[in-house]
Amino acid sequence: MSVFKRISASLLALLIVFCLIPLSGEAAGKITTTPTGYTSAADVNYVTNGKYVANWGARGEDCVFLSTYAQNFYTGSNTFDALSALTGGSSQSNAPQSALYAALKNFMAGKHTYETSYDATKELYKYTDCVLSDYSQLSSFYSGTMVASAWSSGGKVWNREHTWPNSKGLGGNDENDIMMLRPTIPSENGSRGNKAYGLGSGCIDPGESVRGDCARIFLYVYTRWGNTSGNGQYTAWGSSGVIESLPLLLTWMKEDPVDTWEMGRNDAVQSITGTRNVFVDYPEFAWLLFGQDVPEGITTPSGNDGATANPGGNTGSGGSSSGSNNNSGNTANSGYTQVSSLKDGDKVVIVNPASNMALSSTKAGFYNIGVNVSAGFSTISNNEIFTVKKNSDGSWSFTSGDGKKLAMADEYSSLNETGSNDQWTLSSAGSNQFYLLNKGRDLYLEWYASKNNWSAYKPDNLNADYALAFYVKTSSGSNSGSSNNSSGTTPPATQPPATQPPATQPVETQPVETQPPMDTTPPASNPGTSEGTQTSTPATQPGQPAPLPTASVNPDDFIIKQEDSSLSVSDVLIIIAAVLVVGAGVAVGVVIVIKKKKNQ
Repeated sequence: MSVFKRISASLLALLIVFCLIPLSGEAAGKITTTPTGYTSAADVNYVTNGKYVANWGARGEDCVFLSTYAQNFYTGSNTFDALSALTGGSSQSNAPQSALYAALKNFMAGKHTYETSYDATKELYKYTDCVLSDYSQLSSFYSGTMVASAWSSGGKVWNREHTWPNSKGLGGNDENDIMMLRPTIPSENGSRGNKAYGLGSGCIDPGESVRGDCARIFLYVYTRWGNTSGNGQYTAWGSSGVIESLPLLLTWMKEDPVDTWEMGRNDAVQSITGTRNVFVDYPEFAWLLFGQDVPEGITTPSGNDGATANPGGNTGSGGSSSGSNNNSGNTANSGYTQVSSLKDGDKVVIVNPASNMALSSTKAGFYNIGVNVSAGFSTISNNEIFTVKKNSDGSWSFTSGDGKKLAMADEYSSLNETGSNDQWTLSSAGSNQFYLLNKGRDLYLEWYASKNNWSAYKPDNLNADYALAFYVKTSSGSNSGSSNNSSGTTPPATQPPATQPPATQPVETQPVETQPPMDTTPPASNPGTSEGTQTSTPATQPGQPAPLPTASVNPDDFIIKQEDSSLSVSDVLIIIAAVLVVGAGVAVGVVIVIKKKKNQ
């Protein structure tokens, strides 16, 4: 055999060795970003574009509190206390027939007022999947890679992953749900296909940083959309389903707890769709749903663990952040006292007693949010404390601790801190409660319970939504609950409006921003992959921005998750190329030396 042939054989053997190197290996390390440092809901700095809330959280930072959005979401019969008292299944097979399953399903579905279209998600991920409220970039779901949030034609920078594959039972608005549909970079398209999440044969490990995320998304789709058995078309569980097993799911829920990025994403999604993933706010429901004990010592946003949240007992509320709406009257024992009159300079919290919601200067879209004070005032921040000013004409003005006026523009029902209509008059609602009327607009301030926001309106009849109470800090020394206030001008309780304000036309809602033209590529179906034809039409919530137009699937938008590995396919190709180049150079050098020796 010639020298050249021997060298060629050696190079071929070397290439075979490199090609046999396994492409999978140690999973990539935990995804982490700059932490928020937030330890309570009051710390959160919400950023909006006047329409939707941006994801304020950080990846890899455990969330140890319920956000203000989360606290206000769970009210009435849908508090954690009320829901966790319901019976879950005794096993995986009968959980969907349980009272707890039905209640969670109806709760999330009832709040789901805008169902995203597939095409609309391209413009919405900059809010839901950014980090630390930075709209300019989004975080790829599986890897955490930061990429520009602007959509590029054909999904060249990022595209969309059905974490619950279309071929496993989706077939309607569920396949467009932004809670489940996640942005990922194209280089992650590889080995998932429609494999189940898991660690066993035929499954795929999504990576330690998102194992819990994937489990919580699974439970959302399983419950919100009722995707439990697929009527024989697919299975939710097992290597042929979406996740390998219930024990694995619960293990991942415990080992990869909710981070602030997940909580921030839940807030952002709620500002768009109206609903939340209850398994992010209360991971405890994962165990309760299947009749299992919540483990002790687990990390949850509510603070609940096996000591307080197990079935059959008096489940705990997890402290003031539980979202409980039981009005036990403890507001007076938390450093604040209800007062029967106002005076110039008072610092007050404005509360609707019927719902225990305090007015906040923080906005969700166009409207001011409320802060649930049913469990006390521990979550109150400067955004909920208003300084009172008595005007020369006897009206009142209010400015929040973050410098925003309680005011209205010349149109629309929402509050507007830059509006010129900032004077309010008071009339009695009885029992130290009052109606607050905007003097310039002739509209009453209300907690709009069905929409979970503060606004102003002129109703046919003033009901409990319009009745307000004022609370001041007991330690401040002002008012201290006394009704004998010589400088106050609160109307006497004997002067409720003799005639209710006449009915008027509903106040016009905020203008809708013009959306860019949407792609109208004809739909493409590819059964067996994680994407498919999108056909749903979103519903519009009155008083909120109109949904974006529905459009068809872009055939280039297919996402298939690649397992994290120490050597990717591209890495191996680079190694092979390097071996070829170096090997060829060595071979040529050896041949030249041999020829020179023969010529000597």
